[in-house]
Amino acid sequence: MERVRVGTIGTDLVVEYENQRYLHNEVDALGVVLGLAAEHAPAGSQRLHVITRKAGLVVFETSVSVPSYRAWLRDAGESAAVQATLGFGRLPGYDAANVQWAYDNAQSATRLRVRLSPLLSYTVGAEVGLFDYSLGLQARASAPLWAGAELYADVVQRIDNTINMEPDRPFANLRLRNGLQTLALQQSFWWGPRFFASVGAGLYQYNTVGAEGEATVFVPWNADSVHLRGRVVHHTDSNPVLGADNAGSASYRWRMTPTTWVEGGLNSYTDGSKGPSLAVTRWFGDTALQMFARKGGGNTFVGLELSLPLTPRQGIGAGLAQLSGNPRYVLPVRTLLTSATDKANSQRPGAVRPIDLSYKSEVELLNSGRDTPDYISTQLPRLRESFYQFGLALMQ
Repeated sequence: MERVRVGTIGTDLVVEYENQRYLHNEVDALGVVLGLAAEHAPAGSQRLHVITRKAGLVVFETSVSVPSYRAWLRDAGESAAVQATLGFGRLPGYDAANVQWAYDNAQSATRLRVRLSPLLSYTVGAEVGLFDYSLGLQARASAPLWAGAELYADVVQRIDNTINMEPDRPFANLRLRNGLQTLALQQSFWWGPRFFASVGAGLYQYNTVGAEGEATVFVPWNADSVHLRGRVVHHTDSNPVLGADNAGSASYRWRMTPTTWVEGGLNSYTDGSKGPSLAVTRWFGDTALQMFARKGGGNTFVGLELSLPLTPRQGIGAGLAQLSGNPRYVLPVRTLLTSATDKANSQRPGAVRPIDLSYKSEVELLNSGRDTPDYISTQLPRLRESFYQFGLALMQ
């Protein structure tokens, strides 16, 4: 872990950490920290407070009774007693200045992170080909600067593509482009306990300069949230990449259950059209399946989106440099709905494309949206499993 601090407030034990190793789910890192802290807690410790950081920012706090959690770890009995002692918060409810720190390594963070991710651009069932694709690899190098700030760069290398994506062919605009895709500075911050924002500025999509941002507002009455996303860019040449135009969206996410979301929103799409969208997301472990419908102008698209991690569950530990895969790879498929005035289900690659941020703060910092108390409280079995799978070896 990074930025680790361990201390006490009276009979309570306090642990701060930042996780860049367990990228499937923050619950894995939390399970390791909770388990090790409970097992090593000083005699007489009553309560354990674990503070989770990302990019140096506190994102949430988890607390539990030390005796109850330790007994449950060892005996795997009824979890109701432990669940009754769990406490949660997005920002810490304590003053760190009052903690008597016994170990303080808060400035220790990996200096360079490199993340590899496949890129796939494709068409299915087109008039000129059954399946056409362009396959590539994206390498993202990022470096933390100060609290909430990261400098990152994306480089793309095309690997292969079908003939219909060659220059001057029907889908030439979908062919992946080699070179520097993104170079940007990102700043994330809290504005009060319920408003989290992340804004960036720099070079995007090879040939545009501008700014993009995302804000999450946690409503006070339940676990729902409001999401605002936007991008303003200026093209630096006459050959803009597909989806590189100004765009924005505002949506409300209703959490039916901790693993099922319904999100409705209004969008300004990258092709200049405007309209509503509706999406239903269901999580199966660390894999999410989403059904969506998006309307822009006279076009309506429906489809499916698969989201899954392409990196080991336990990656490389903290050090000068770190290599990992993509914690949240998204593969969508969509189709155009026909109508009385438009009876041809034709390929329209650039139509009704929602904003696709280069830096997704919800993925990078908020556990892909699974950072709410109702979700974490359902993960007791995984907390215990991650301790025995990854944390127990650290006690030897």
